[in-house]
Amino acid sequence: MFLSKHSLFLSLLLLITAASPSTGQSVAPSRVPSNDPTIDHISSKSWRLWAHLGHTQSQWSWDIQLISFYRSTDCSGQKLSSDGIPFDSGHANASWSPDWAFTGSGIWGGRPINDEIYIGMTFSNKEIIRCVEYTNASYSGKGVNEMRIEALNVDTTEWETVLTANNLNLEGSAVNRIPLVQINNPSSEPSLMPSTGCSDDCDFKFDLNFAPA
Repeated sequence: MFLSKHSLFLSLLLLITAASPSTGQSVAPSRVPSNDPTIDHISSKSWRLWAHLGHTQSQWSWDIQLISFYRSTDCSGQKLSSDGIPFDSGHANASWSPDWAFTGSGIWGGRPINDEIYIGMTFSNKEIIRCVEYTNASYSGKGVNEMRIEALNVDTTEWETVLTANNLNLEGSAVNRIPLVQINNPSSEPSLMPSTGCSDDCDFKFDLNFAPA
């Protein structure tokens, strides 16, 4: 059966319309997942080490001899100045204040508040921290087997988890070195870090939902 001239014209018109690019709509570019192995988009004036009381050895305290923050990813070079304002969830008394943990002149004898125990520092300017190193007290029994490194989001005034570290070294005077570097992962999902660069076989997990400050 032959098509009429009118039907043939309509058919050709439809084919031309379908083949022609649309000029009335804009096509959104596809979003390519970022595999940036750094967390340089996270900067904050306040950083802290946080643990749930259930992850402390003693179930009531956490003692630290020294905490150092670094801009390098391997905790090398000059550490960040300790002239900020130390803070904590609580401590035994003035002789166990958080100041000691940043000078190495004494020991922080941390005490919890509402089952949370933490210590940190507020700097005068926003800082990008790429590695955290802390030394346990010289005696055993006052460490933690899991902790978080958190940064304060100034927009929401909420503490955001940057990294979770577990299977930490609990021995007296042990040094736990925690690089804040993410592994490249095609799925762009939070991944486990290898134990390389840590004083023990500790594991690291990133929670990269932190909004840029």
